[in-house]
Amino acid sequence: MKMALHTYWNSLSIIMLAFLLSANISCTKQFDLEQPPVDSGYVFEEAWKRIDTRYSLFGTKNIDWQLIHDAYKSRIRSGLTENELFELIAEMLMELKDGHVALSKSSRTSAYDQFYTSFSTNFNWQNILLKYLGNQIDNIGPFIFKAGDGVSYIRYASFNDDFTEEQLDNLMDKISSQRGIILDLRHNMGGNLNNAARLFSRFADTTTLVKYTQEKSGSGHNDLGKPIPYHVEKKGFPYTGKIIILTNRRCFSACNEFILYMSELPRVKLLGDRTGGGSGLPEEFILANGWILRYPSSHSLSVRKEYVEDGIEPDIVAEISSVDEYNGRDPILERAIAEMQ
Repeated sequence: MKMALHTYWNSLSIIMLAFLLSANISCTKQFDLEQPPVDSGYVFEEAWKRIDTRYSLFGTKNIDWQLIHDAYKSRIRSGLTENELFELIAEMLMELKDGHVALSKSSRTSAYDQFYTSFSTNFNWQNILLKYLGNQIDNIGPFIFKAGDGVSYIRYASFNDDFTEEQLDNLMDKISSQRGIILDLRHNMGGNLNNAARLFSRFADTTTLVKYTQEKSGSGHNDLGKPIPYHVEKKGFPYTGKIIILTNRRCFSACNEFILYMSELPRVKLLGDRTGGGSGLPEEFILANGWILRYPSSHSLSVRKEYVEDGIEPDIVAEISSVDEYNGRDPILERAIAEMQ
């Protein structure tokens, strides 16, 4: 009896081990099943191919991705260090000139930033505080607010900064009697798209078509699905006065989306510099060596089904010169105040 019981448990252990091994194999990524060598050439090809088949914005890029592949592949050599390989792939990705494309490893992230670093900043928060706002400001959640003589100033620094419905109610209550507001979104690099829709819903006087979204539908560069309409419903009693939004090249991603939404309202004007764009919706892919590749696999289009990847032009162009900034002036804000008169 003891011998039979011993044999039973041995058999059961073998069955359980086989089950665990098979389960472990079934959860492995497909390329791991073939156990390819994680060498420089393999990782390079994997990164290039992922962009080639999943990147949705080739239609906005005047580049030959295959030619770029061949040029950078010629630099792959035996003995390439990890850092050299990272630099090589990161440099290749820069050819896309897309701030949503990035390569990350444990100690570093590389992403394109020349959509704003190559241009004037057109913003100096300290100058605004000292010359125009002073100490007479309120904080309503993430919003910095100053009431003026019929015109209020609102600063929102990042769409990553969440707010409650109660805070929005408070903000709308404070501006409800104002004939106009200046909404300063300069240097807002985006964040949570839900916050963009929630904020817009307080300015819309009806359910509004604000954009279309388009996703990859196949591996070809032009394999894109049918544009899908995106509507935002109004919420509460909307603010219906005049709105001027201050913009610069650092208005990126979710900020660019919000500005796209607001540009559909006839009482809104954009003032400043072109926005930084960034209409892609990123996804991530883990390369064979553990690095993370980020890229847009879908993107937004305007209500006229036009690309806004490269930014949105202002209705009124204005800038801050180096002399203005040195003297503490903000001609963009001053122009907005004048437009409200």
